[in-house]
Amino acid sequence: MRPLTGWLPWMLVPVAFAAGVAVEADGPDGVVVALADAPVHVAPSGKARVQLFTPPDPTRRSFLGLLTLEAGAQVPLHRDESEELIYVLEGGGQITIDGRAWPLKPGDAALMPPGSAVEFVGGPAETKVLQVFVPGTSAKKYVRWPVQGG
Repeated sequence: MRPLTGWLPWMLVPVAFAAGVAVEADGPDGVVVALADAPVHVAPSGKARVQLFTPPDPTRRSFLGLLTLEAGAQVPLHRDESEELIYVLEGGGQITIDGRAWPLKPGDAALMPPGSAVEFVGGPAETKVLQVFVPGTSAKKYVRWPVQGG
């Protein structure tokens, strides 16, 4: 498994940022979520936050979020039950998937199969990634993070 350099996951970047909105049509009723309206959940450490374009509902077929990590932040070794894709918008660092490490920079994408052992160490700048879980079950962890300003 290697980062998918330059790969644009299903046109998410132009939809989410060039147009200023993210589109989610996961169920029978589609919806458009403006970036300004997407709720922000903050990690208990305060070093990460995720803006939810889709609710972290384990019954959903997918999840889309904007994950922001402080400079130098670390995501400890963990395994998610869902397939995860990330697309690096800003910053970067080093991702390790099942014991193999790769550098990540803006324009890179990484695919983590379900159950992969994953960890991340951020570089010297804040990192922003679009994060997709398929199915959306792995996003349920964000429900435990408090809502910013809430």
